[in-house]
Amino acid sequence: MKNFSQFISEASKPLANFHAKRLGLVSDGKGGWYNKSGEFIAKSEGGNLKFYDQQQKLGKDPDQVHPATPKAQQKIAALKKSSQIREDYVRGIIFNENDLVRRVTDGLIGKIIRRGANHLICVTEDDQMFKSWVHDLEEWTDVSGVPAENREIGTDDLVKYTMKLTHTKKIQNMINKYKKSTKK
Repeated sequence: MKNFSQFISEASKPLANFHAKRLGLVSDGKGGWYNKSGEFIAKSEGGNLKFYDQQQKLGKDPDQVHPATPKAQQKIAALKKSSQIREDYVRGIIFNENDLVRRVTDGLIGKIIRRGANHLICVTEDDQMFKSWVHDLEEWTDVSGVPAENREIGTDDLVKYTMKLTHTKKIQNMINKYKKSTKK
């Protein structure tokens, strides 16, 4: 059971205490936080939790530590990508008003009409409004990069365009000229 002084000391840093208890960490009473197995996880600094990873605890150079499993590397890459998207969004580099975006989850395409702190409000061509988180969107363009007259069926421009899309260097004649003719 806590005495009054312990209660007051924990209440003076409510943010660190709150976050640590939500994570299921146990305090040592001196600002350190441990998980249930007794492993040191974080320290209270300036009213916030400062987390220590395995490399910092052991004092090792990050380049000398063994790489994580492929699944863990994928999670780390996804987190880095998500944080980069967020940083670009806050700076105004991506997802500005009147830009077209596509929601990855269901494919809705809309024009941005309002930017929130970490979400966007968009309207489709059918005047359907939808909100979405920044990390669930991607920039969208409905321009194919080739004018319509260059994509008309039966033209040489369509052949060149199709060859460029399929990375084909040479067109092979698919007619078998050695097949015996059935006409007599």
